[in-house]
Amino acid sequence: MSRPWLFAAMAAVAVAVYLGLGLTKSKTTATVTTPKNAHGIVLPGTIYLAQGGRLYAYHSGDFTQLRTEDGAWSQPAVVPGAGQLLAVNRGAEWSDVYLLADNGTTVRQLTRNNRSTKDLSLNHWAFYPHPAAGGEVLYSYDSPKDGYEVDLAIWQMSLARTQASAVRRTEPNGYTGGDVYPNPLNGGGVLYSKFKSDATTGTIVSELWLQLGLRTAGAALTDPQDDCGQPALSPDQTLVAMVCTGGKQAGRLEIASFDGQQLGPAVTLATGQLAAPAWSPDGRRIAYLAPAAAQGPFQLWEVDLSGGPAHPKPAQRATENLDLDATSPPAWG
Repeated sequence: MSRPWLFAAMAAVAVAVYLGLGLTKSKTTATVTTPKNAHGIVLPGTIYLAQGGRLYAYHSGDFTQLRTEDGAWSQPAVVPGAGQLLAVNRGAEWSDVYLLADNGTTVRQLTRNNRSTKDLSLNHWAFYPHPAAGGEVLYSYDSPKDGYEVDLAIWQMSLARTQASAVRRTEPNGYTGGDVYPNPLNGGGVLYSKFKSDATTGTIVSELWLQLGLRTAGAALTDPQDDCGQPALSPDQTLVAMVCTGGKQAGRLEIASFDGQQLGPAVTLATGQLAAPAWSPDGRRIAYLAPAAAQGPFQLWEVDLSGGPAHPKPAQRATENLDLDATSPPAWG
């Protein structure tokens, strides 16, 4: 017998885990504003951000709301050289990946996961789209389901085809939330965040995970006690930014060298309740989200690495009085 209320409860728990909400929720009661201008440093290029279910383009210190369809939008990703974005539109019990023009209008709906209002086990979640070489997209998707076990795996599909052509790349650990934040590698591999149950503490932790071949086991690049996740690969794929919490509410924004197989020693760029690192197209800056004060709403920050990864400049805040979606990494184009 179908029990949609139970499935909804299980799905809600899984979504909270794999989005990392336990690490990125603020408890603010402060008034937030619709993005209009940055009131801070001006960053180069265009950065796409999410707040309150809407997408915005931040350019030369000003914000422009994108012309998306109705819905709750988040997790934009720039498709290089195409004048297009990938983004997630979330419903009450599902979410879908869309291909958008850079002004927010729909080009194509890539997934169709709202399948039933009566049996929610037929619906699906898709998150964290990332463009890959050859007109492909990697994303996290909760199929196939095993009863009420809702865990995300990394899937891959063509931007020109339907989800029926998609292939599953990874095998998530059961009842953990699964595999998120896929970063495609030039050789066809993928770097991502993999959730697992830590046998020592009994808690759910994240490891950076490297998979070089389709459906291969892969290997951890970080230790479970460091609880590192949210990886962002530099444009030249020689550095990885990540958030490591050690299982605590606050964490460290770190970068480490990457040779395609292993990570080098990490350098800490910032500490606190932070999330969602993203690289500038030239690889000289990292944007991330963090409150301006304890338990406050999330703002846009940046770290200048023009002096080299070992000599970062102090982090600077670019916005104030906003409430940016901390589970939606900035997309810098």
